[in-house]
Amino acid sequence: MEYPDAVAVVSQMINVYEEPGVAFEFPAFPSVPREMPAVVLQQGAFSSSAHYGPAMIIRKSAYEWGNAFPITANFEDDLMAFHAWLQGNIYELPDTALCYYRFAAQNISAVSSAFRFADMQTAEAFERKDLVMLEQLKESVEAGMKLCGELLESFVLVFRSRKELLAEIEERRKKISYIDQLQNWWNYSFSQRWSLKGPGKRGIARCLPQKLYLFCMVFFFKLRKVKRAVCGARQDLE
Repeated sequence: MEYPDAVAVVSQMINVYEEPGVAFEFPAFPSVPREMPAVVLQQGAFSSSAHYGPAMIIRKSAYEWGNAFPITANFEDDLMAFHAWLQGNIYELPDTALCYYRFAAQNISAVSSAFRFADMQTAEAFERKDLVMLEQLKESVEAGMKLCGELLESFVLVFRSRKELLAEIEERRKKISYIDQLQNWWNYSFSQRWSLKGPGKRGIARCLPQKLYLFCMVFFFKLRKVKRAVCGARQDLE
């Protein structure tokens, strides 16, 4: 009510992780804040900001515009939020979490590493699943880029300026390039992977050949499981 230009509000999320063989329970949710939470206008191109579907509240009126609403089998939350962005401003609650984001075995993308690297067969299956997921994500990104191009050519009035639509197209091109990199990662030479590696030990490990990388990750999580079991047994004895 205080922000009539807002078509959506996105909150922060609390990540929770399932573990193989461990009964899952959601932790107690934080108490309602006594004061009005901080509200911040999101700046820049839509693709450059994090827009997680489960943490976003969207006005119904955002879907009463036009009939050219592309949708994909998965990652529909990206396109739904993008469609809203075309109609008005998106505000963020930078210090407030309104939902849990669950990392589980059956999720499309948010998979707990403990499940992913349970054994070599499972790890290889997830690698294949990732390729399918990346192709679907690429389809979603391309659909948004195509819609921006159509809006620029048709001169249909939307909330976003021509400059913003052009910036969004450029951001989506960069995202597609990054997806292509992930899809072709294991076809790169060691030197190429090293030059593109991410931060931390996980980034260094991904420079190894694929089979060796998966073996190392499976070994690490099996070792971690043993360590946790030993620590738990010690606590019970104490």
